Amino acid sequence: MAPLPPLDEAPYDHALVGAGVAGLHLATELAARFPDARIALVDPGFGDLAARTLGFWCEGRPPLEDAVERSWSRIRIASEGRTIERALDAHRYHVIRGVGLRDACLARLAAHGGVHLHLGAAARVESREDGARVEGQGGLDLRARWVFDSRVDLEAVPADPSRHVVLSQRFLGWEIEADHDAFDAEVATLFDFRTPTTERDVRFVYVLPFTPRRALVELVTLRPGGEREALGGYLRDVLGLERYDVLRVEHGTSPLTDAVFPRRAGARHLRIGVAGGRLKPSSGYAFTRIVEDSAAIVRSLAAHGHPFDGLPETPEAFRMLDGVFLRVMRREPARMPHVFLRLFERNPPSRVLRFLDERVGLDDVLALGSSLPPGPFARALAGAQRLRIAAAFRRLAAAP
Repeated sequence: MAPLPPLDEAPYDHALVGAGVAGLHLATELAARFPDARIALVDPGFGDLAARTLGFWCEGRPPLEDAVERSWSRIRIASEGRTIERALDAHRYHVIRGVGLRDACLARLAAHGGVHLHLGAAARVESREDGARVEGQGGLDLRARWVFDSRVDLEAVPADPSRHVVLSQRFLGWEIEADHDAFDAEVATLFDFRTPTTERDVRFVYVLPFTPRRALVELVTLRPGGEREALGGYLRDVLGLERYDVLRVEHGTSPLTDAVFPRRAGARHLRIGVAGGRLKPSSGYAFTRIVEDSAAIVRSLAAHGHPFDGLPETPEAFRMLDGVFLRVMRREPARMPHVFLRLFERNPPSRVLRFLDERVGLDDVLALGSSLPPGPFARALAGAQRLRIAAAFRRLAAAP
């Protein structure tokens, strides 16, 4: 391969491989912080974003506030015979449509003269000390100082089956419009387990109502098979809907694993988004973690001239807890409705959400643990592992 040009002659400062959530958000942050930067976006055509809705919670103003479609201050969790509703206090649950995020980010990037979109899939990234090169479809061949890569390759994740769990969370969602007022538009249903399941699967539905007649109703499952029938059955048997129009369909798959995703793929090649381990394994949420990651990358570039300093990492203690949770989900999926109901019945929602954001100490973890059914978690948590988790939290508390 021909030698790369000197860094000061590279056509681009930054190449974003994959213009999905992570790539687009990082591109906007780079453009805002470095107005003279030359930025390349490499993507086959935004196909994934058209079939996605991003849900997330936060305190205060949400990121990309102008793209937020709807927000709720109350949530609902339901199972057979039991339904609980909780106020989120300082938190709010928000949704952004994938196309809304795309349009908001592209509008920001349009004001930056140094951003170029290259349509096509990247096939290969070469990264050396003197620069990086991206090659792909349609004769794609570009050079950059830094490459940020959001392509997910689970085969590249070093997951030891004896130590790690790797699950695949699947989504099928219909945005529907009913022929009458059928939804409480002030409450978001995050976990509704009133849908047929199996001994080997965890299935639940969430309902995000935009108006009393229009909502996104989405089925989440770990194993494929019968999703359309299950979603239709939920609308009919649980929500009592016989007539409705399907306005939009969305679908996707997310990897849930406690294995560590390698961040640095080369001297000038950094993985971002889900590919960089920014999806929380025990919740399946990633957006606010991606936002935090983008900010850290930009800070590192501004302060040190490289993107590798101070990147967010999941502390060892939380990574081990994620592993325990995934083991229960894999081994005893029928227990999960009871687990979620007890979590939100016996704890303030803010504590549960702060735990999922990895912003709690050992006292909160103990309070959450005491509210869970002990059997399945005791079976998933060996004695030695309990000691390692406690030690990891002590180290976390002692860290400056």
